[in-house]
Amino acid sequence: MFLNYKEAIKYINNRDYKNINLISGEEPYFIDKLIEHIIDLNIDDTTKDFNLDIIESEKDIYEKIHSSCETLPFFGKYRVVIVNNIDLSKTGVSSHSNDLDKLIKYFDNIS
Repeated sequence: MFLNYKEAIKYINNRDYKNINLISGEEPYFIDKLIEHIIDLNIDDTTKDFNLDIIESEKDIYEKIHSSCETLPFFGKYRVVIVNNIDLSKTGVSSHSNDLDKLIKYFDNIS
């Protein structure tokens, strides 16, 4: 599903989003604002240290993402895991193909 910024804010406010969402675009400002909005809506300031993980894309990201996703929320209802700067170009995908294959299998089983 492709949404513009206003549609995405409405989508987030209505909590229509799924367990896994890809936020992509050419304007980093709007991407950052959407991510902030998701965090603010789902994570209380007092539990951010426990229920928010921000992972920078790098080699061997599967273990970090898997571990973060498997950790249950602590003193809160939700846990948010953000993975920044994933290279979705043909070269980037091929260089991370092993991790991405594992993630796809893992994400297929998330309820």
